[in-house]
Amino acid sequence: MSNLTHDNALWNKTVGVDRVLAELRSGRAVVTATAVTRDGRDYRLLLAPDGRVLDTAEHGLLEARAAAGLAGPLPAFFESAPLGDLTGEAADIYGGIVGLLLDRLEPANLPLWEACRESLAGGRPGLVVIRLGEGGRAFGHSLLLADGRHLGDPLPETVRAEAGRRAPDLAGLTLLEAEGGRYLLDPYRPLPPLYLLGAGLVCRLVAELAPLAGFRAVVVDADPEYANRQRFPTAAEVLVVPEFHECFAGRNVGEDASIVVATRGHAYDPTALAQALRTGAGYVGMMASKADGRGRMDRLRREGFGEADVARVHTPIGLPLGGKTPAVIAMSIMAEVAQCVNARRR
Repeated sequence: MSNLTHDNALWNKTVGVDRVLAELRSGRAVVTATAVTRDGRDYRLLLAPDGRVLDTAEHGLLEARAAAGLAGPLPAFFESAPLGDLTGEAADIYGGIVGLLLDRLEPANLPLWEACRESLAGGRPGLVVIRLGEGGRAFGHSLLLADGRHLGDPLPETVRAEAGRRAPDLAGLTLLEAEGGRYLLDPYRPLPPLYLLGAGLVCRLVAELAPLAGFRAVVVDADPEYANRQRFPTAAEVLVVPEFHECFAGRNVGEDASIVVATRGHAYDPTALAQALRTGAGYVGMMASKADGRGRMDRLRREGFGEADVARVHTPIGLPLGGKTPAVIAMSIMAEVAQCVNARRR
């Protein structure tokens, strides 16, 4: 389904929450068009109520179908042939779409989406539950958060319990039939974290690329003059940790996490790298030349790390793009992180 995203202005759903909030905070309604695919995933398009795409329109078929659907009552959920009869290349690209949800969000919904955004920024998921009426009409939005909170419209207790039970395994929009009604379960997952241990120029550039590639950048450094919001406006978190001790204190760093070790001047690389290898991160990379990398791997062995630990470290870091400028190095790092994460997902 990769071609689906080439010809349409589709957003990562989690990233799109920020754009939704920008519209709602300005007192404007927004329409979300969510395409559900056979693999259970969904892709989201944001539109103004007049059909204008809230991004640079690429004139894809999904954009045109979503805009046309605004002529009818909203919200609406189309479960079969949402794009009509398709043939040829269009069938190959769009034939995997099995449902299309057009949902209108009003400024009155702002508290719900503010809470959803806050949860995602903290690395916690949320589940939006939409009740369906006759003919696919949708009404009522509820938000179930990982901390047990329930915001928005009320839900029958059995529906709330079943939705909560299913939430951890949901990949995208899912239909739930319960209590004589039909509900759409719309899961929001936080972007996988990318820990940048070091606040130098390369990490600053990686942090700018991270949300575009579908990652949540968490910047860690010992110096607040470097680790601050002015230098890292797109990062989800910016942390100052004295001498890089306890970089991951109080955090559950699991397989979905990636860690880049690139402290300024490499002064704290050994400290940071040792902490990274004590986590369950699926990717650990360290910026170093081949010679320096071998020396640091030998140091790890002397400190008691085994060969399996050493083998986890990607160094020299990044895919070999052939350039040496900070921008090219940042792109090579982001490419390698994305490659490893996508390989695990497959």
